[in-house]
Amino acid sequence: MHVLDWPTDGKIVVPAMDQAVTGAYLLQDAGVALSIEEQDGAVVVTGPVEAPDAVATVVVLNV
Repeated sequence: MHVLDWPTDGKIVVPAMDQAVTGAYLLQDAGVALSIEEQDGAVVVTGPVEAPDAVATVVVLNV
């Protein structure tokens, strides 16, 4: 997914999907896992506090 407006706390909330999210990582740092947790039916992906890219950051979700 493309994140254009990086959250100040680094937590990206992904609404419920048809498939379970089993992992996540930044495309530019392939192989470095991001923390994921399920919360109120959504998935919260925790990345760095500062945006990795000033314009758009790509977060890969494994489903």
